[in-house]
Amino acid sequence: MIKNILWLILAFIISCQQAKTPKTTQKPESEKQVSKAIKVKIALAKDTVFYKQIASNGRVQSPRVAQLHFNQNGYLNKIYVKNGTYVRQGMPVANLENNLWKVNLQKAKIAVAKSRQKYEALQIEYKQKDSPALQVQSGLSEAQALLKEAQIKYNQSILKAPFSGQIANLKPQTGNLVSPADTIATLLDTRYLEVVFSVPESDYALLRKGDQMQVASFYNPEVLHTAVLTNINPLVNTTGLVNLRGKITDRKTDLINGMRVKVWVNKPMHNVVVIPKTAVVLRNNKKVVFTYHIGLAVWHYVKIAGENKDTYAISAGLKDGDSIIVSNNINLAHDAYVKITQ
Repeated sequence: MIKNILWLILAFIISCQQAKTPKTTQKPESEKQVSKAIKVKIALAKDTVFYKQIASNGRVQSPRVAQLHFNQNGYLNKIYVKNGTYVRQGMPVANLENNLWKVNLQKAKIAVAKSRQKYEALQIEYKQKDSPALQVQSGLSEAQALLKEAQIKYNQSILKAPFSGQIANLKPQTGNLVSPADTIATLLDTRYLEVVFSVPESDYALLRKGDQMQVASFYNPEVLHTAVLTNINPLVNTTGLVNLRGKITDRKTDLINGMRVKVWVNKPMHNVVVIPKTAVVLRNNKKVVFTYHIGLAVWHYVKIAGENKDTYAISAGLKDGDSIIVSNNINLAHDAYVKITQ
């Protein structure tokens, strides 16, 4: 009897232990969520000076461009330059056949010398030092006028650079008959380059002379050249644009006159938080940024005050030092579980 009772007690104890032990081992709910967490990358929001960029397209120009012409007809005798030649102010570019004008100039000089001798003889005769009447009587006044005329005609047979620069568009060949209507070459002032461009009238109030700029060619957009805004035309044209001009301050560039370029005017903004553009997503047509907080994604509506190529300036919704999510945030929800990856 006692033996049966012991067996019953032992069976009861075993059954109780089996009831307490679960048949399968399950992970807690929080561990499940962590295992399904979305992998994200984060960056820090920074309270720093932000440069808003006003973008446009423009063209490179030399500050001065001159079309070189002769002032009289004649046969082109000699060309001293080639396309790309750098000439200094006053250097000859080309000359016409000028033997006749050279002879006339020499004859005029001889005539002046003869008239001067006669004038000096009359001064002695009439005992006068300086007498306009004697200059006329001796023929000196007329001879000097003819000499000036001969000198001008001879000088006009030699085409000289009106300022220092680079030769372009050299056209005529020697031996050709040319007239004042014919352009011999174009002279480009190459002391520095300028860029001309336009912006919408809505941006006019934001711009000031001296604003810093960046310029890049279309064929090599990765190379940025520095520039400064020098001229703002206070007039809106028929297409709603304001014309601007800037000076390229880089000493050496790969830019040349007439080249099409991209232009960015940089406007500094203060008291804003700067974040990468990849941090911003749309929710209900509103700008949203997710921050990282102890394994959760927390969404914030933000106000964008400006943008440039890579970043946004946030004036409301974030603070300096916030850890913002910059990847895999397209389909994130508020309080979603996330895991930081490198």
